[in-house]
Amino acid sequence: MAFRSFTAEDLTKKLGLTLKSEVLFDDVQLIQPSEWLAKTLEITQKMPKMSEKAKSEAIIFPILWDIANNNADFCTLYSGETLNGDIKKGLNGECDFIISKGSNILAMSPPVFTLVEAKRQQNIEEAIPQCVAQMVGAELFNQKKKVPLPRIYGCVTFADVWKFLKLENNILTIDVNTYYFDNIPLILGALQTIINFYKANEN
Repeated sequence: MAFRSFTAEDLTKKLGLTLKSEVLFDDVQLIQPSEWLAKTLEITQKMPKMSEKAKSEAIIFPILWDIANNNADFCTLYSGETLNGDIKKGLNGECDFIISKGSNILAMSPPVFTLVEAKRQQNIEEAIPQCVAQMVGAELFNQKKKVPLPRIYGCVTFADVWKFLKLENNILTIDVNTYYFDNIPLILGALQTIINFYKANEN
């Protein structure tokens, strides 16, 4: 079993999580995309219908890179890295995107605080379990590296739809709000809100 094998039922029965829904972010401040990101997304909109891989490379990665670049002194973006939380429990595998504190571009450095799972178009609730398993794996990864964090964020996206998650004290909170590609400043603002939380609580 690995991250991709987890189901909605596994979140409560195997991982022991309590699930709830509420607004995750109050008063999100809009972040305007950089000139580079705006131009990149303008170009992608002229491309033919894209596959999951193409959307990940042409839309999701640029958005995440833009926000990571704005905070380059604090965090690093990794793509396609393997995260080993607990192999025996199946909490391991490749993650689409990981944002961690630090600036080590050669190897993923702990602590990991945000994971973004890029999925092909489907019911967004069906895409959540894999991301949540990665979030639990990140908790265990941080603990093993002796840099635990009280809170881990996650996100599931189809590029045009973004849903945010929070894991804290074995409680998984699913944001009742959904973010859409037609409001990039709001998506960037939500991501910046997450980073700001860790900046404000940095030891």
